[in-house]
Amino acid sequence: MGWRLELAKGANTTVPSRAVRVSLASTLPVDVVDLFALELGARRRVRDDGDLVFYNQRRSADGCLWLVDDRCVRITLGELPDVVESVVVAASLDDAWTGAFADDAGLRVRIDAAGGSAWDGPGLDGPFTVRHEVTVEGAERCVVLVELYRREGGWKVRAVSQGWTAGTAALLTEHGVHVEEDPVPAASAPPAPVPARPGPVPPARAGGPPARGGAGRPS
Repeated sequence: MGWRLELAKGANTTVPSRAVRVSLASTLPVDVVDLFALELGARRRVRDDGDLVFYNQRRSADGCLWLVDDRCVRITLGELPDVVESVVVAASLDDAWTGAFADDAGLRVRIDAAGGSAWDGPGLDGPFTVRHEVTVEGAERCVVLVELYRREGGWKVRAVSQGWTAGTAALLTEHGVHVEEDPVPAASAPPAPVPARPGPVPPARAGGPPARGGAGRPS
């Protein structure tokens, strides 16, 4: 028989499982919200880019993070290297979407044992379920949802619900991930000037001086 707990923003609780799933519920279209997670060590930075999972890199280098689908990441806490002190789970909005997370009234996170059932479904297999209603104000398009961290030989989870005003690239850079910026297109050369049309040639003046080498000098 498992137990359920609702976490308010800033609250934390013990994670009594070696592997968990962190799932995101949203009223926005699936292809609009990008879920990602980071393994953080000393100074809250990744060891390298292999400590990140996102839509284009679904497994971490050590295999402990797995982006199961666009709304769920599986974290094997019991196999994380000792140098990993915490795991941050965050979400961002696709660049083509013009809104913000504050517009999503149904943004929620659920953390349960890796063998648990679907969101709010019956027959939970895991020993625990933690839920958190994400609250974001303002125009933030990137938000840290929850953080799992080591504490006294075990793991705990904190409900963060913190919008990242500077954006996804800034969040990743802050935690040591190398972000490739889109190349700035080279300035095109200015078009060659159009040559001016020649003006009309004035007629030769009558009685002008003879051309050099023409008729001899007058006697």
